[in-house]
Amino acid sequence: MDQQAEEAEFKFLSRKSGIDGEICWDWPTIEDRDIVDTANCFWDPALANLKSARRGRSYFVFEEQDKVQEKFAFLQKYGLHNG
Repeated sequence: MDQQAEEAEFKFLSRKSGIDGEICWDWPTIEDRDIVDTANCFWDPALANLKSARRGRSYFVFEEQDKVQEKFAFLQKYGLHNG
């Protein structure tokens, strides 16, 4: 019998501002991990694209960023049960 996980452990990226105001992401200097209830997760593939390397740091962007922001705003307004 297949069982679905109720929790997942995530390692989070840090949000950065890109040169052109675009939202970029980077690995934090202090590891940011948390165990999250899977009901609060977006399950969809997302590929990180290298945007730039400044001061020896790599910054990544996600093509799906706008879609995720729209979904998040919807969920904040109408609640998770409508997602």
